[in-house]
Amino acid sequence: DTQRALNMLEDFVSSHDKAFSEEYSDYETGIYKETGYAAPVRFGVIRKKYVAFYRTELEKILNDAGFSADKIIKEFADEGILITNGNHLDNPVKVNGKCVRMICLKLN
Repeated sequence: DTQRALNMLEDFVSSHDKAFSEEYSDYETGIYKETGYAAPVRFGVIRKKYVAFYRTELEKILNDAGFSADKIIKEFADEGILITNGNHLDNPVKVNGKCVRMICLKLN
């Protein structure tokens, strides 16, 4: 399940790259019409070594795809796919100058 979930997330990020861009300014008011997801339209941000997801968005994406979000996120951490912060599964990430706690998945 872990590899299948990771493959699905990689495909999701690739096909929704605009919703991971810091230049995308419709975060508060937009609706991402292609997927039917309501605001916020930003799912996270892409960095050089990882993709940072807003936790609620990652959970929704995983649950909508039929996965148990809590189980998969924990398995990602156990397998070293997730960048952890001590005992925390989320990390502080700067987005548009603000520090936000996000779930960070390593890029291959």
